[in-house]
Amino acid sequence: MEEIKLPKRSDLIYKEIEEFEDYEYSNCIAYEMCTRNKEVKKLLNIIINKFDEIFEATEFEFIINKEAIEKECNELKKYGIGFNTLSSILTDIFYEINDIEVGKSSLNILYENDLILDRKDYLYVDLIDDGIVGVLENGDEEIIPYKQVNLDYIPLIKKSYSRPTLKIDKSKIVKVELDLSLPKEELLDYVSKIKEAKDMIKTPIDLLIYDSSLMEYIGKENNTSEINRKLDALEDILLDDKTDNSNIKKLKKKLIADKFFIYDYVTARQEQIKKGNELKFQEYEEQLQEIKNNPYVTPKDRKIQQQELKKEFEENTNTRINELFEDIEDFTPATARRYYYYIKPFIDDCKYKEVITGTSSK
Repeated sequence: MEEIKLPKRSDLIYKEIEEFEDYEYSNCIAYEMCTRNKEVKKLLNIIINKFDEIFEATEFEFIINKEAIEKECNELKKYGIGFNTLSSILTDIFYEINDIEVGKSSLNILYENDLILDRKDYLYVDLIDDGIVGVLENGDEEIIPYKQVNLDYIPLIKKSYSRPTLKIDKSKIVKVELDLSLPKEELLDYVSKIKEAKDMIKTPIDLLIYDSSLMEYIGKENNTSEINRKLDALEDILLDDKTDNSNIKKLKKKLIADKFFIYDYVTARQEQIKKGNELKFQEYEEQLQEIKNNPYVTPKDRKIQQQELKKEFEENTNTRINELFEDIEDFTPATARRYYYYIKPFIDDCKYKEVITGTSSK
């Protein structure tokens, strides 16, 4: 039987969660929640088990046999994992298998065929020293001189995330033209005004971050009781998107990483207990059979022995369930229980979608 290892708070994944940058935070947190959902994990495992069959890396591109996993792809869409997102997941697996390091959160400038005045359907185009390179579907390259450049063309600039991007139906994605020659302050204010115009409510990520445990956390970190007496003022600070306080931000991210750790720990413990109980059940069945087949026991004694054995089995099973939140490093049982049930609906009930959309997923 394969051993189920319990996670540690010092594991790299929780460090990464703490260090997601502000601009990518909602997507990356939602992605981490999504990929912990049992149904999503089941579908992804089916696809990953077919990896060698469906994934091919050529000199120019990655090719994925979508037809071979069409059923799983259609199912994953309702969780926010479209084909492009799945392609990113499989590509990351390819890099990991081949021990290839790839920089995350890079800036991508994407050019399309409209960059060329005499438009042609290339697989993709890019600017080079000699002009424009256009790559055809068969992999052949063509060089187009600069005189064919459409000077009115506006390139698409994307800042990639540390995790694949989820696509949720209620997401409010818009294209915005930005003049990057303007001062940073003007650009930030411009985007802020657009955001305000969408009249977005407080995102559920704020609700996930804020609870009474954060008061404990900040009190412990700063060793001051005064913060604990200013709950209302602190809540205003924490839920204010304009607050620029690096220490508060670090604590918020650290707290969410804690909740992910507790969820993962409890989930692993449940699997341990389940496997342990399966073994105990086998032993219980064997002992029941022994009592049943013992010719030297009277019917009355046999019934008493069976009842006592059943009682002992149930007590052992229930005791193990109650141990779920005990002996977790640096967390009291009460805190661990609270963290677990706080983050659980975001994962199990797909409320992670609300982290991105800012609205109820129901």
